[in-house]
Amino acid sequence: MTEQTPQEADAEWYGSVMARDQDRAIQQLDEDFNLVVLYPTFARVSRAEWLAMLPDYVVSTWRTVSSEWDVQGDLAVHTHLITMDAVVMGRDRSGPFTMTDVWRRVDGRWRVWRRVSTPLSSAEMPRLDAAA
Repeated sequence: MTEQTPQEADAEWYGSVMARDQDRAIQQLDEDFNLVVLYPTFARVSRAEWLAMLPDYVVSTWRTVSSEWDVQGDLAVHTHLITMDAVVMGRDRSGPFTMTDVWRRVDGRWRVWRRVSTPLSSAEMPRLDAAA
């Protein structure tokens, strides 16, 4: 059996997000996964919170404008510019975003450890607990 590439793992994760499938997404996320949003306000979303929000993360359009991969050993970094039309927990999250995904190979499987997402224009990231 041929080992999966980080790009193949990324395609599986994309499919999980588009389908809003928590069970599939769990397979792509590192145990210590965090979504980090830097703008318009800082937010760190844990793996558990991100998974809980996934059913309410509705992406109707996702277009990759540019994409670059750097892979060395058990580390892969995917830097990409995307535009999307999305509603997260009832709030519009549409627009252009720069994203950096950091993947780690653990026990022979590629798992996304961090996603740093920077909207170029967007409202704040909705949270399950407004105090978080």
